[in-house]
Amino acid sequence: MVRTEITIETHEVTVIRHSGRQTTGFCHACQSFVSAYLPDEIAGALRWNDTDLQVMLETGKIHFIKTAEGVAPFICGDSIGKSKI
Repeated sequence: MVRTEITIETHEVTVIRHSGRQTTGFCHACQSFVSAYLPDEIAGALRWNDTDLQVMLETGKIHFIKTAEGVAPFICGDSIGKSKI
C-alpha cells in the first residue's frame, strides 16, 4: 500500500482602503512614520470585535499612535500587517 501525504499552505491578504484623507503619525514602537487608522476602520476591515481589538492593543501586537493633529488615538498601520489573531 502506497501512502501519499499532501500539504496545503494558504495565505490571506487584507487590503485596507482609507476612505478619508491619508493620515500619518509617528509610531514609537516601530520607530517610524506610518499610516494611521481609526480603531473602527481596523475593526470593520478585519472583522474584529471590540474584545479582539482590545486584546491586540493590550498585548502590544498592534500599536496606538497620535497623529500631528492629535485629535483621536489611531492605530499604527505597520503593526496591523504584523499582527495575527
